[in-house]
Amino acid sequence: MSKDVRTPMPTKEIPAEIATALRHLESAFSTPLIPSGLARLAALPAARFARIIKRIFGITPIQLIAKTRIAAASRLLRDTDRTVAEIAQECGFSDHSAFTRAFRAVTSVTPTEFRRNQERG
Repeated sequence: MSKDVRTPMPTKEIPAEIATALRHLESAFSTPLIPSGLARLAALPAARFARIIKRIFGITPIQLIAKTRIAAASRLLRDTDRTVAEIAQECGFSDHSAFTRAFRAVTSVTPTEFRRNQERG
C-alpha cells in the first residue's frame, strides 16, 4: 500500500514537531521569522520542514509566515482603531508600504480598503 505524498495532510495528522513550530509562529509572528528558524524549532532540516508544510497547507513556509501575519493584521484592522502603520509594525512588517504590498497580494485590497469594507459590512 502506498500514499500519495502530494495530497494535503489532514490537520489532525500534523506531527508534534511541526505543531511546536506552528504554535511559535502563531505567538511570535511579530518578530523576525525565517523558515529555517521554524525548521530548527521543529528539529527538522529546512528542506524537510518545507516539504511537510507544503504538504499540509499547500504553501511554502515563507508564504505561511506571510499569511499568518496578514490574518493577524486583518483581525486588528477589523477589531481595533490602530493606524495601518501601527498594525504593520505590530504584525512584523518592516514598514507601511511593505505591509500594504503584502496585504494586497493576499487579499486583493489595501489595508485601508479592507477596513472600510469591514465597516460597511
